[in-house]
Amino acid sequence: MPCPFFEPRAITPSPRHAHARLPLIDEYDGLCRARADLPPAPAERRFECCNHGYSHSLCDLFPAGHAPSCFRYTVLAQSEAGLEILCIEERHYAPVRWFSTRYSPSTGALDPDPAGVSMDAQPLAMRAQALAFCRSFLERFPLAS
Repeated sequence: MPCPFFEPRAITPSPRHAHARLPLIDEYDGLCRARADLPPAPAERRFECCNHGYSHSLCDLFPAGHAPSCFRYTVLAQSEAGLEILCIEERHYAPVRWFSTRYSPSTGALDPDPAGVSMDAQPLAMRAQALAFCRSFLERFPLAS
C-alpha cells in the first residue's frame, strides 16, 4: 500500500531490500505529490514510507491533518487482453473507496483512467501506482500468448 502522495516513476536501480514483498511488487523511485514543487521521493524514506504507505507519522513531507491512508492494488483477472485490477483506497487500515480498471499492455493504458474516477485521493499518483503495479506484475507473470 504505497503512500497516497507517491508517484512512482521508475524501478529503483538500488533497492533497499531487493527481495522484499512490496505493494507495487518492485521498489520504485518517484516524486512526492504532497508538495506543489514535486520533490523526488527521499532515498532514506523511499522504502519505508513511499513504497509502503501509512507514512503520516514517519515522513515530514506528509501533509499535517491528512488522514492516514494508502492505496492497494489486486489482480482480479488476467487474460490475453491484459489485466483487470481492483484499486482500493484505505484509511486507518480499512477500505473506504474502490473501483476496478483494466490495463492493456498493448496500449499501456488503464480503462477507466483512475485520474477520472471521483475519489478523495491524488489521482495522478493513483494512476502512476496502478500502472507501475501492472507493469511489475506482468514482468513477473507474463500474459499467456
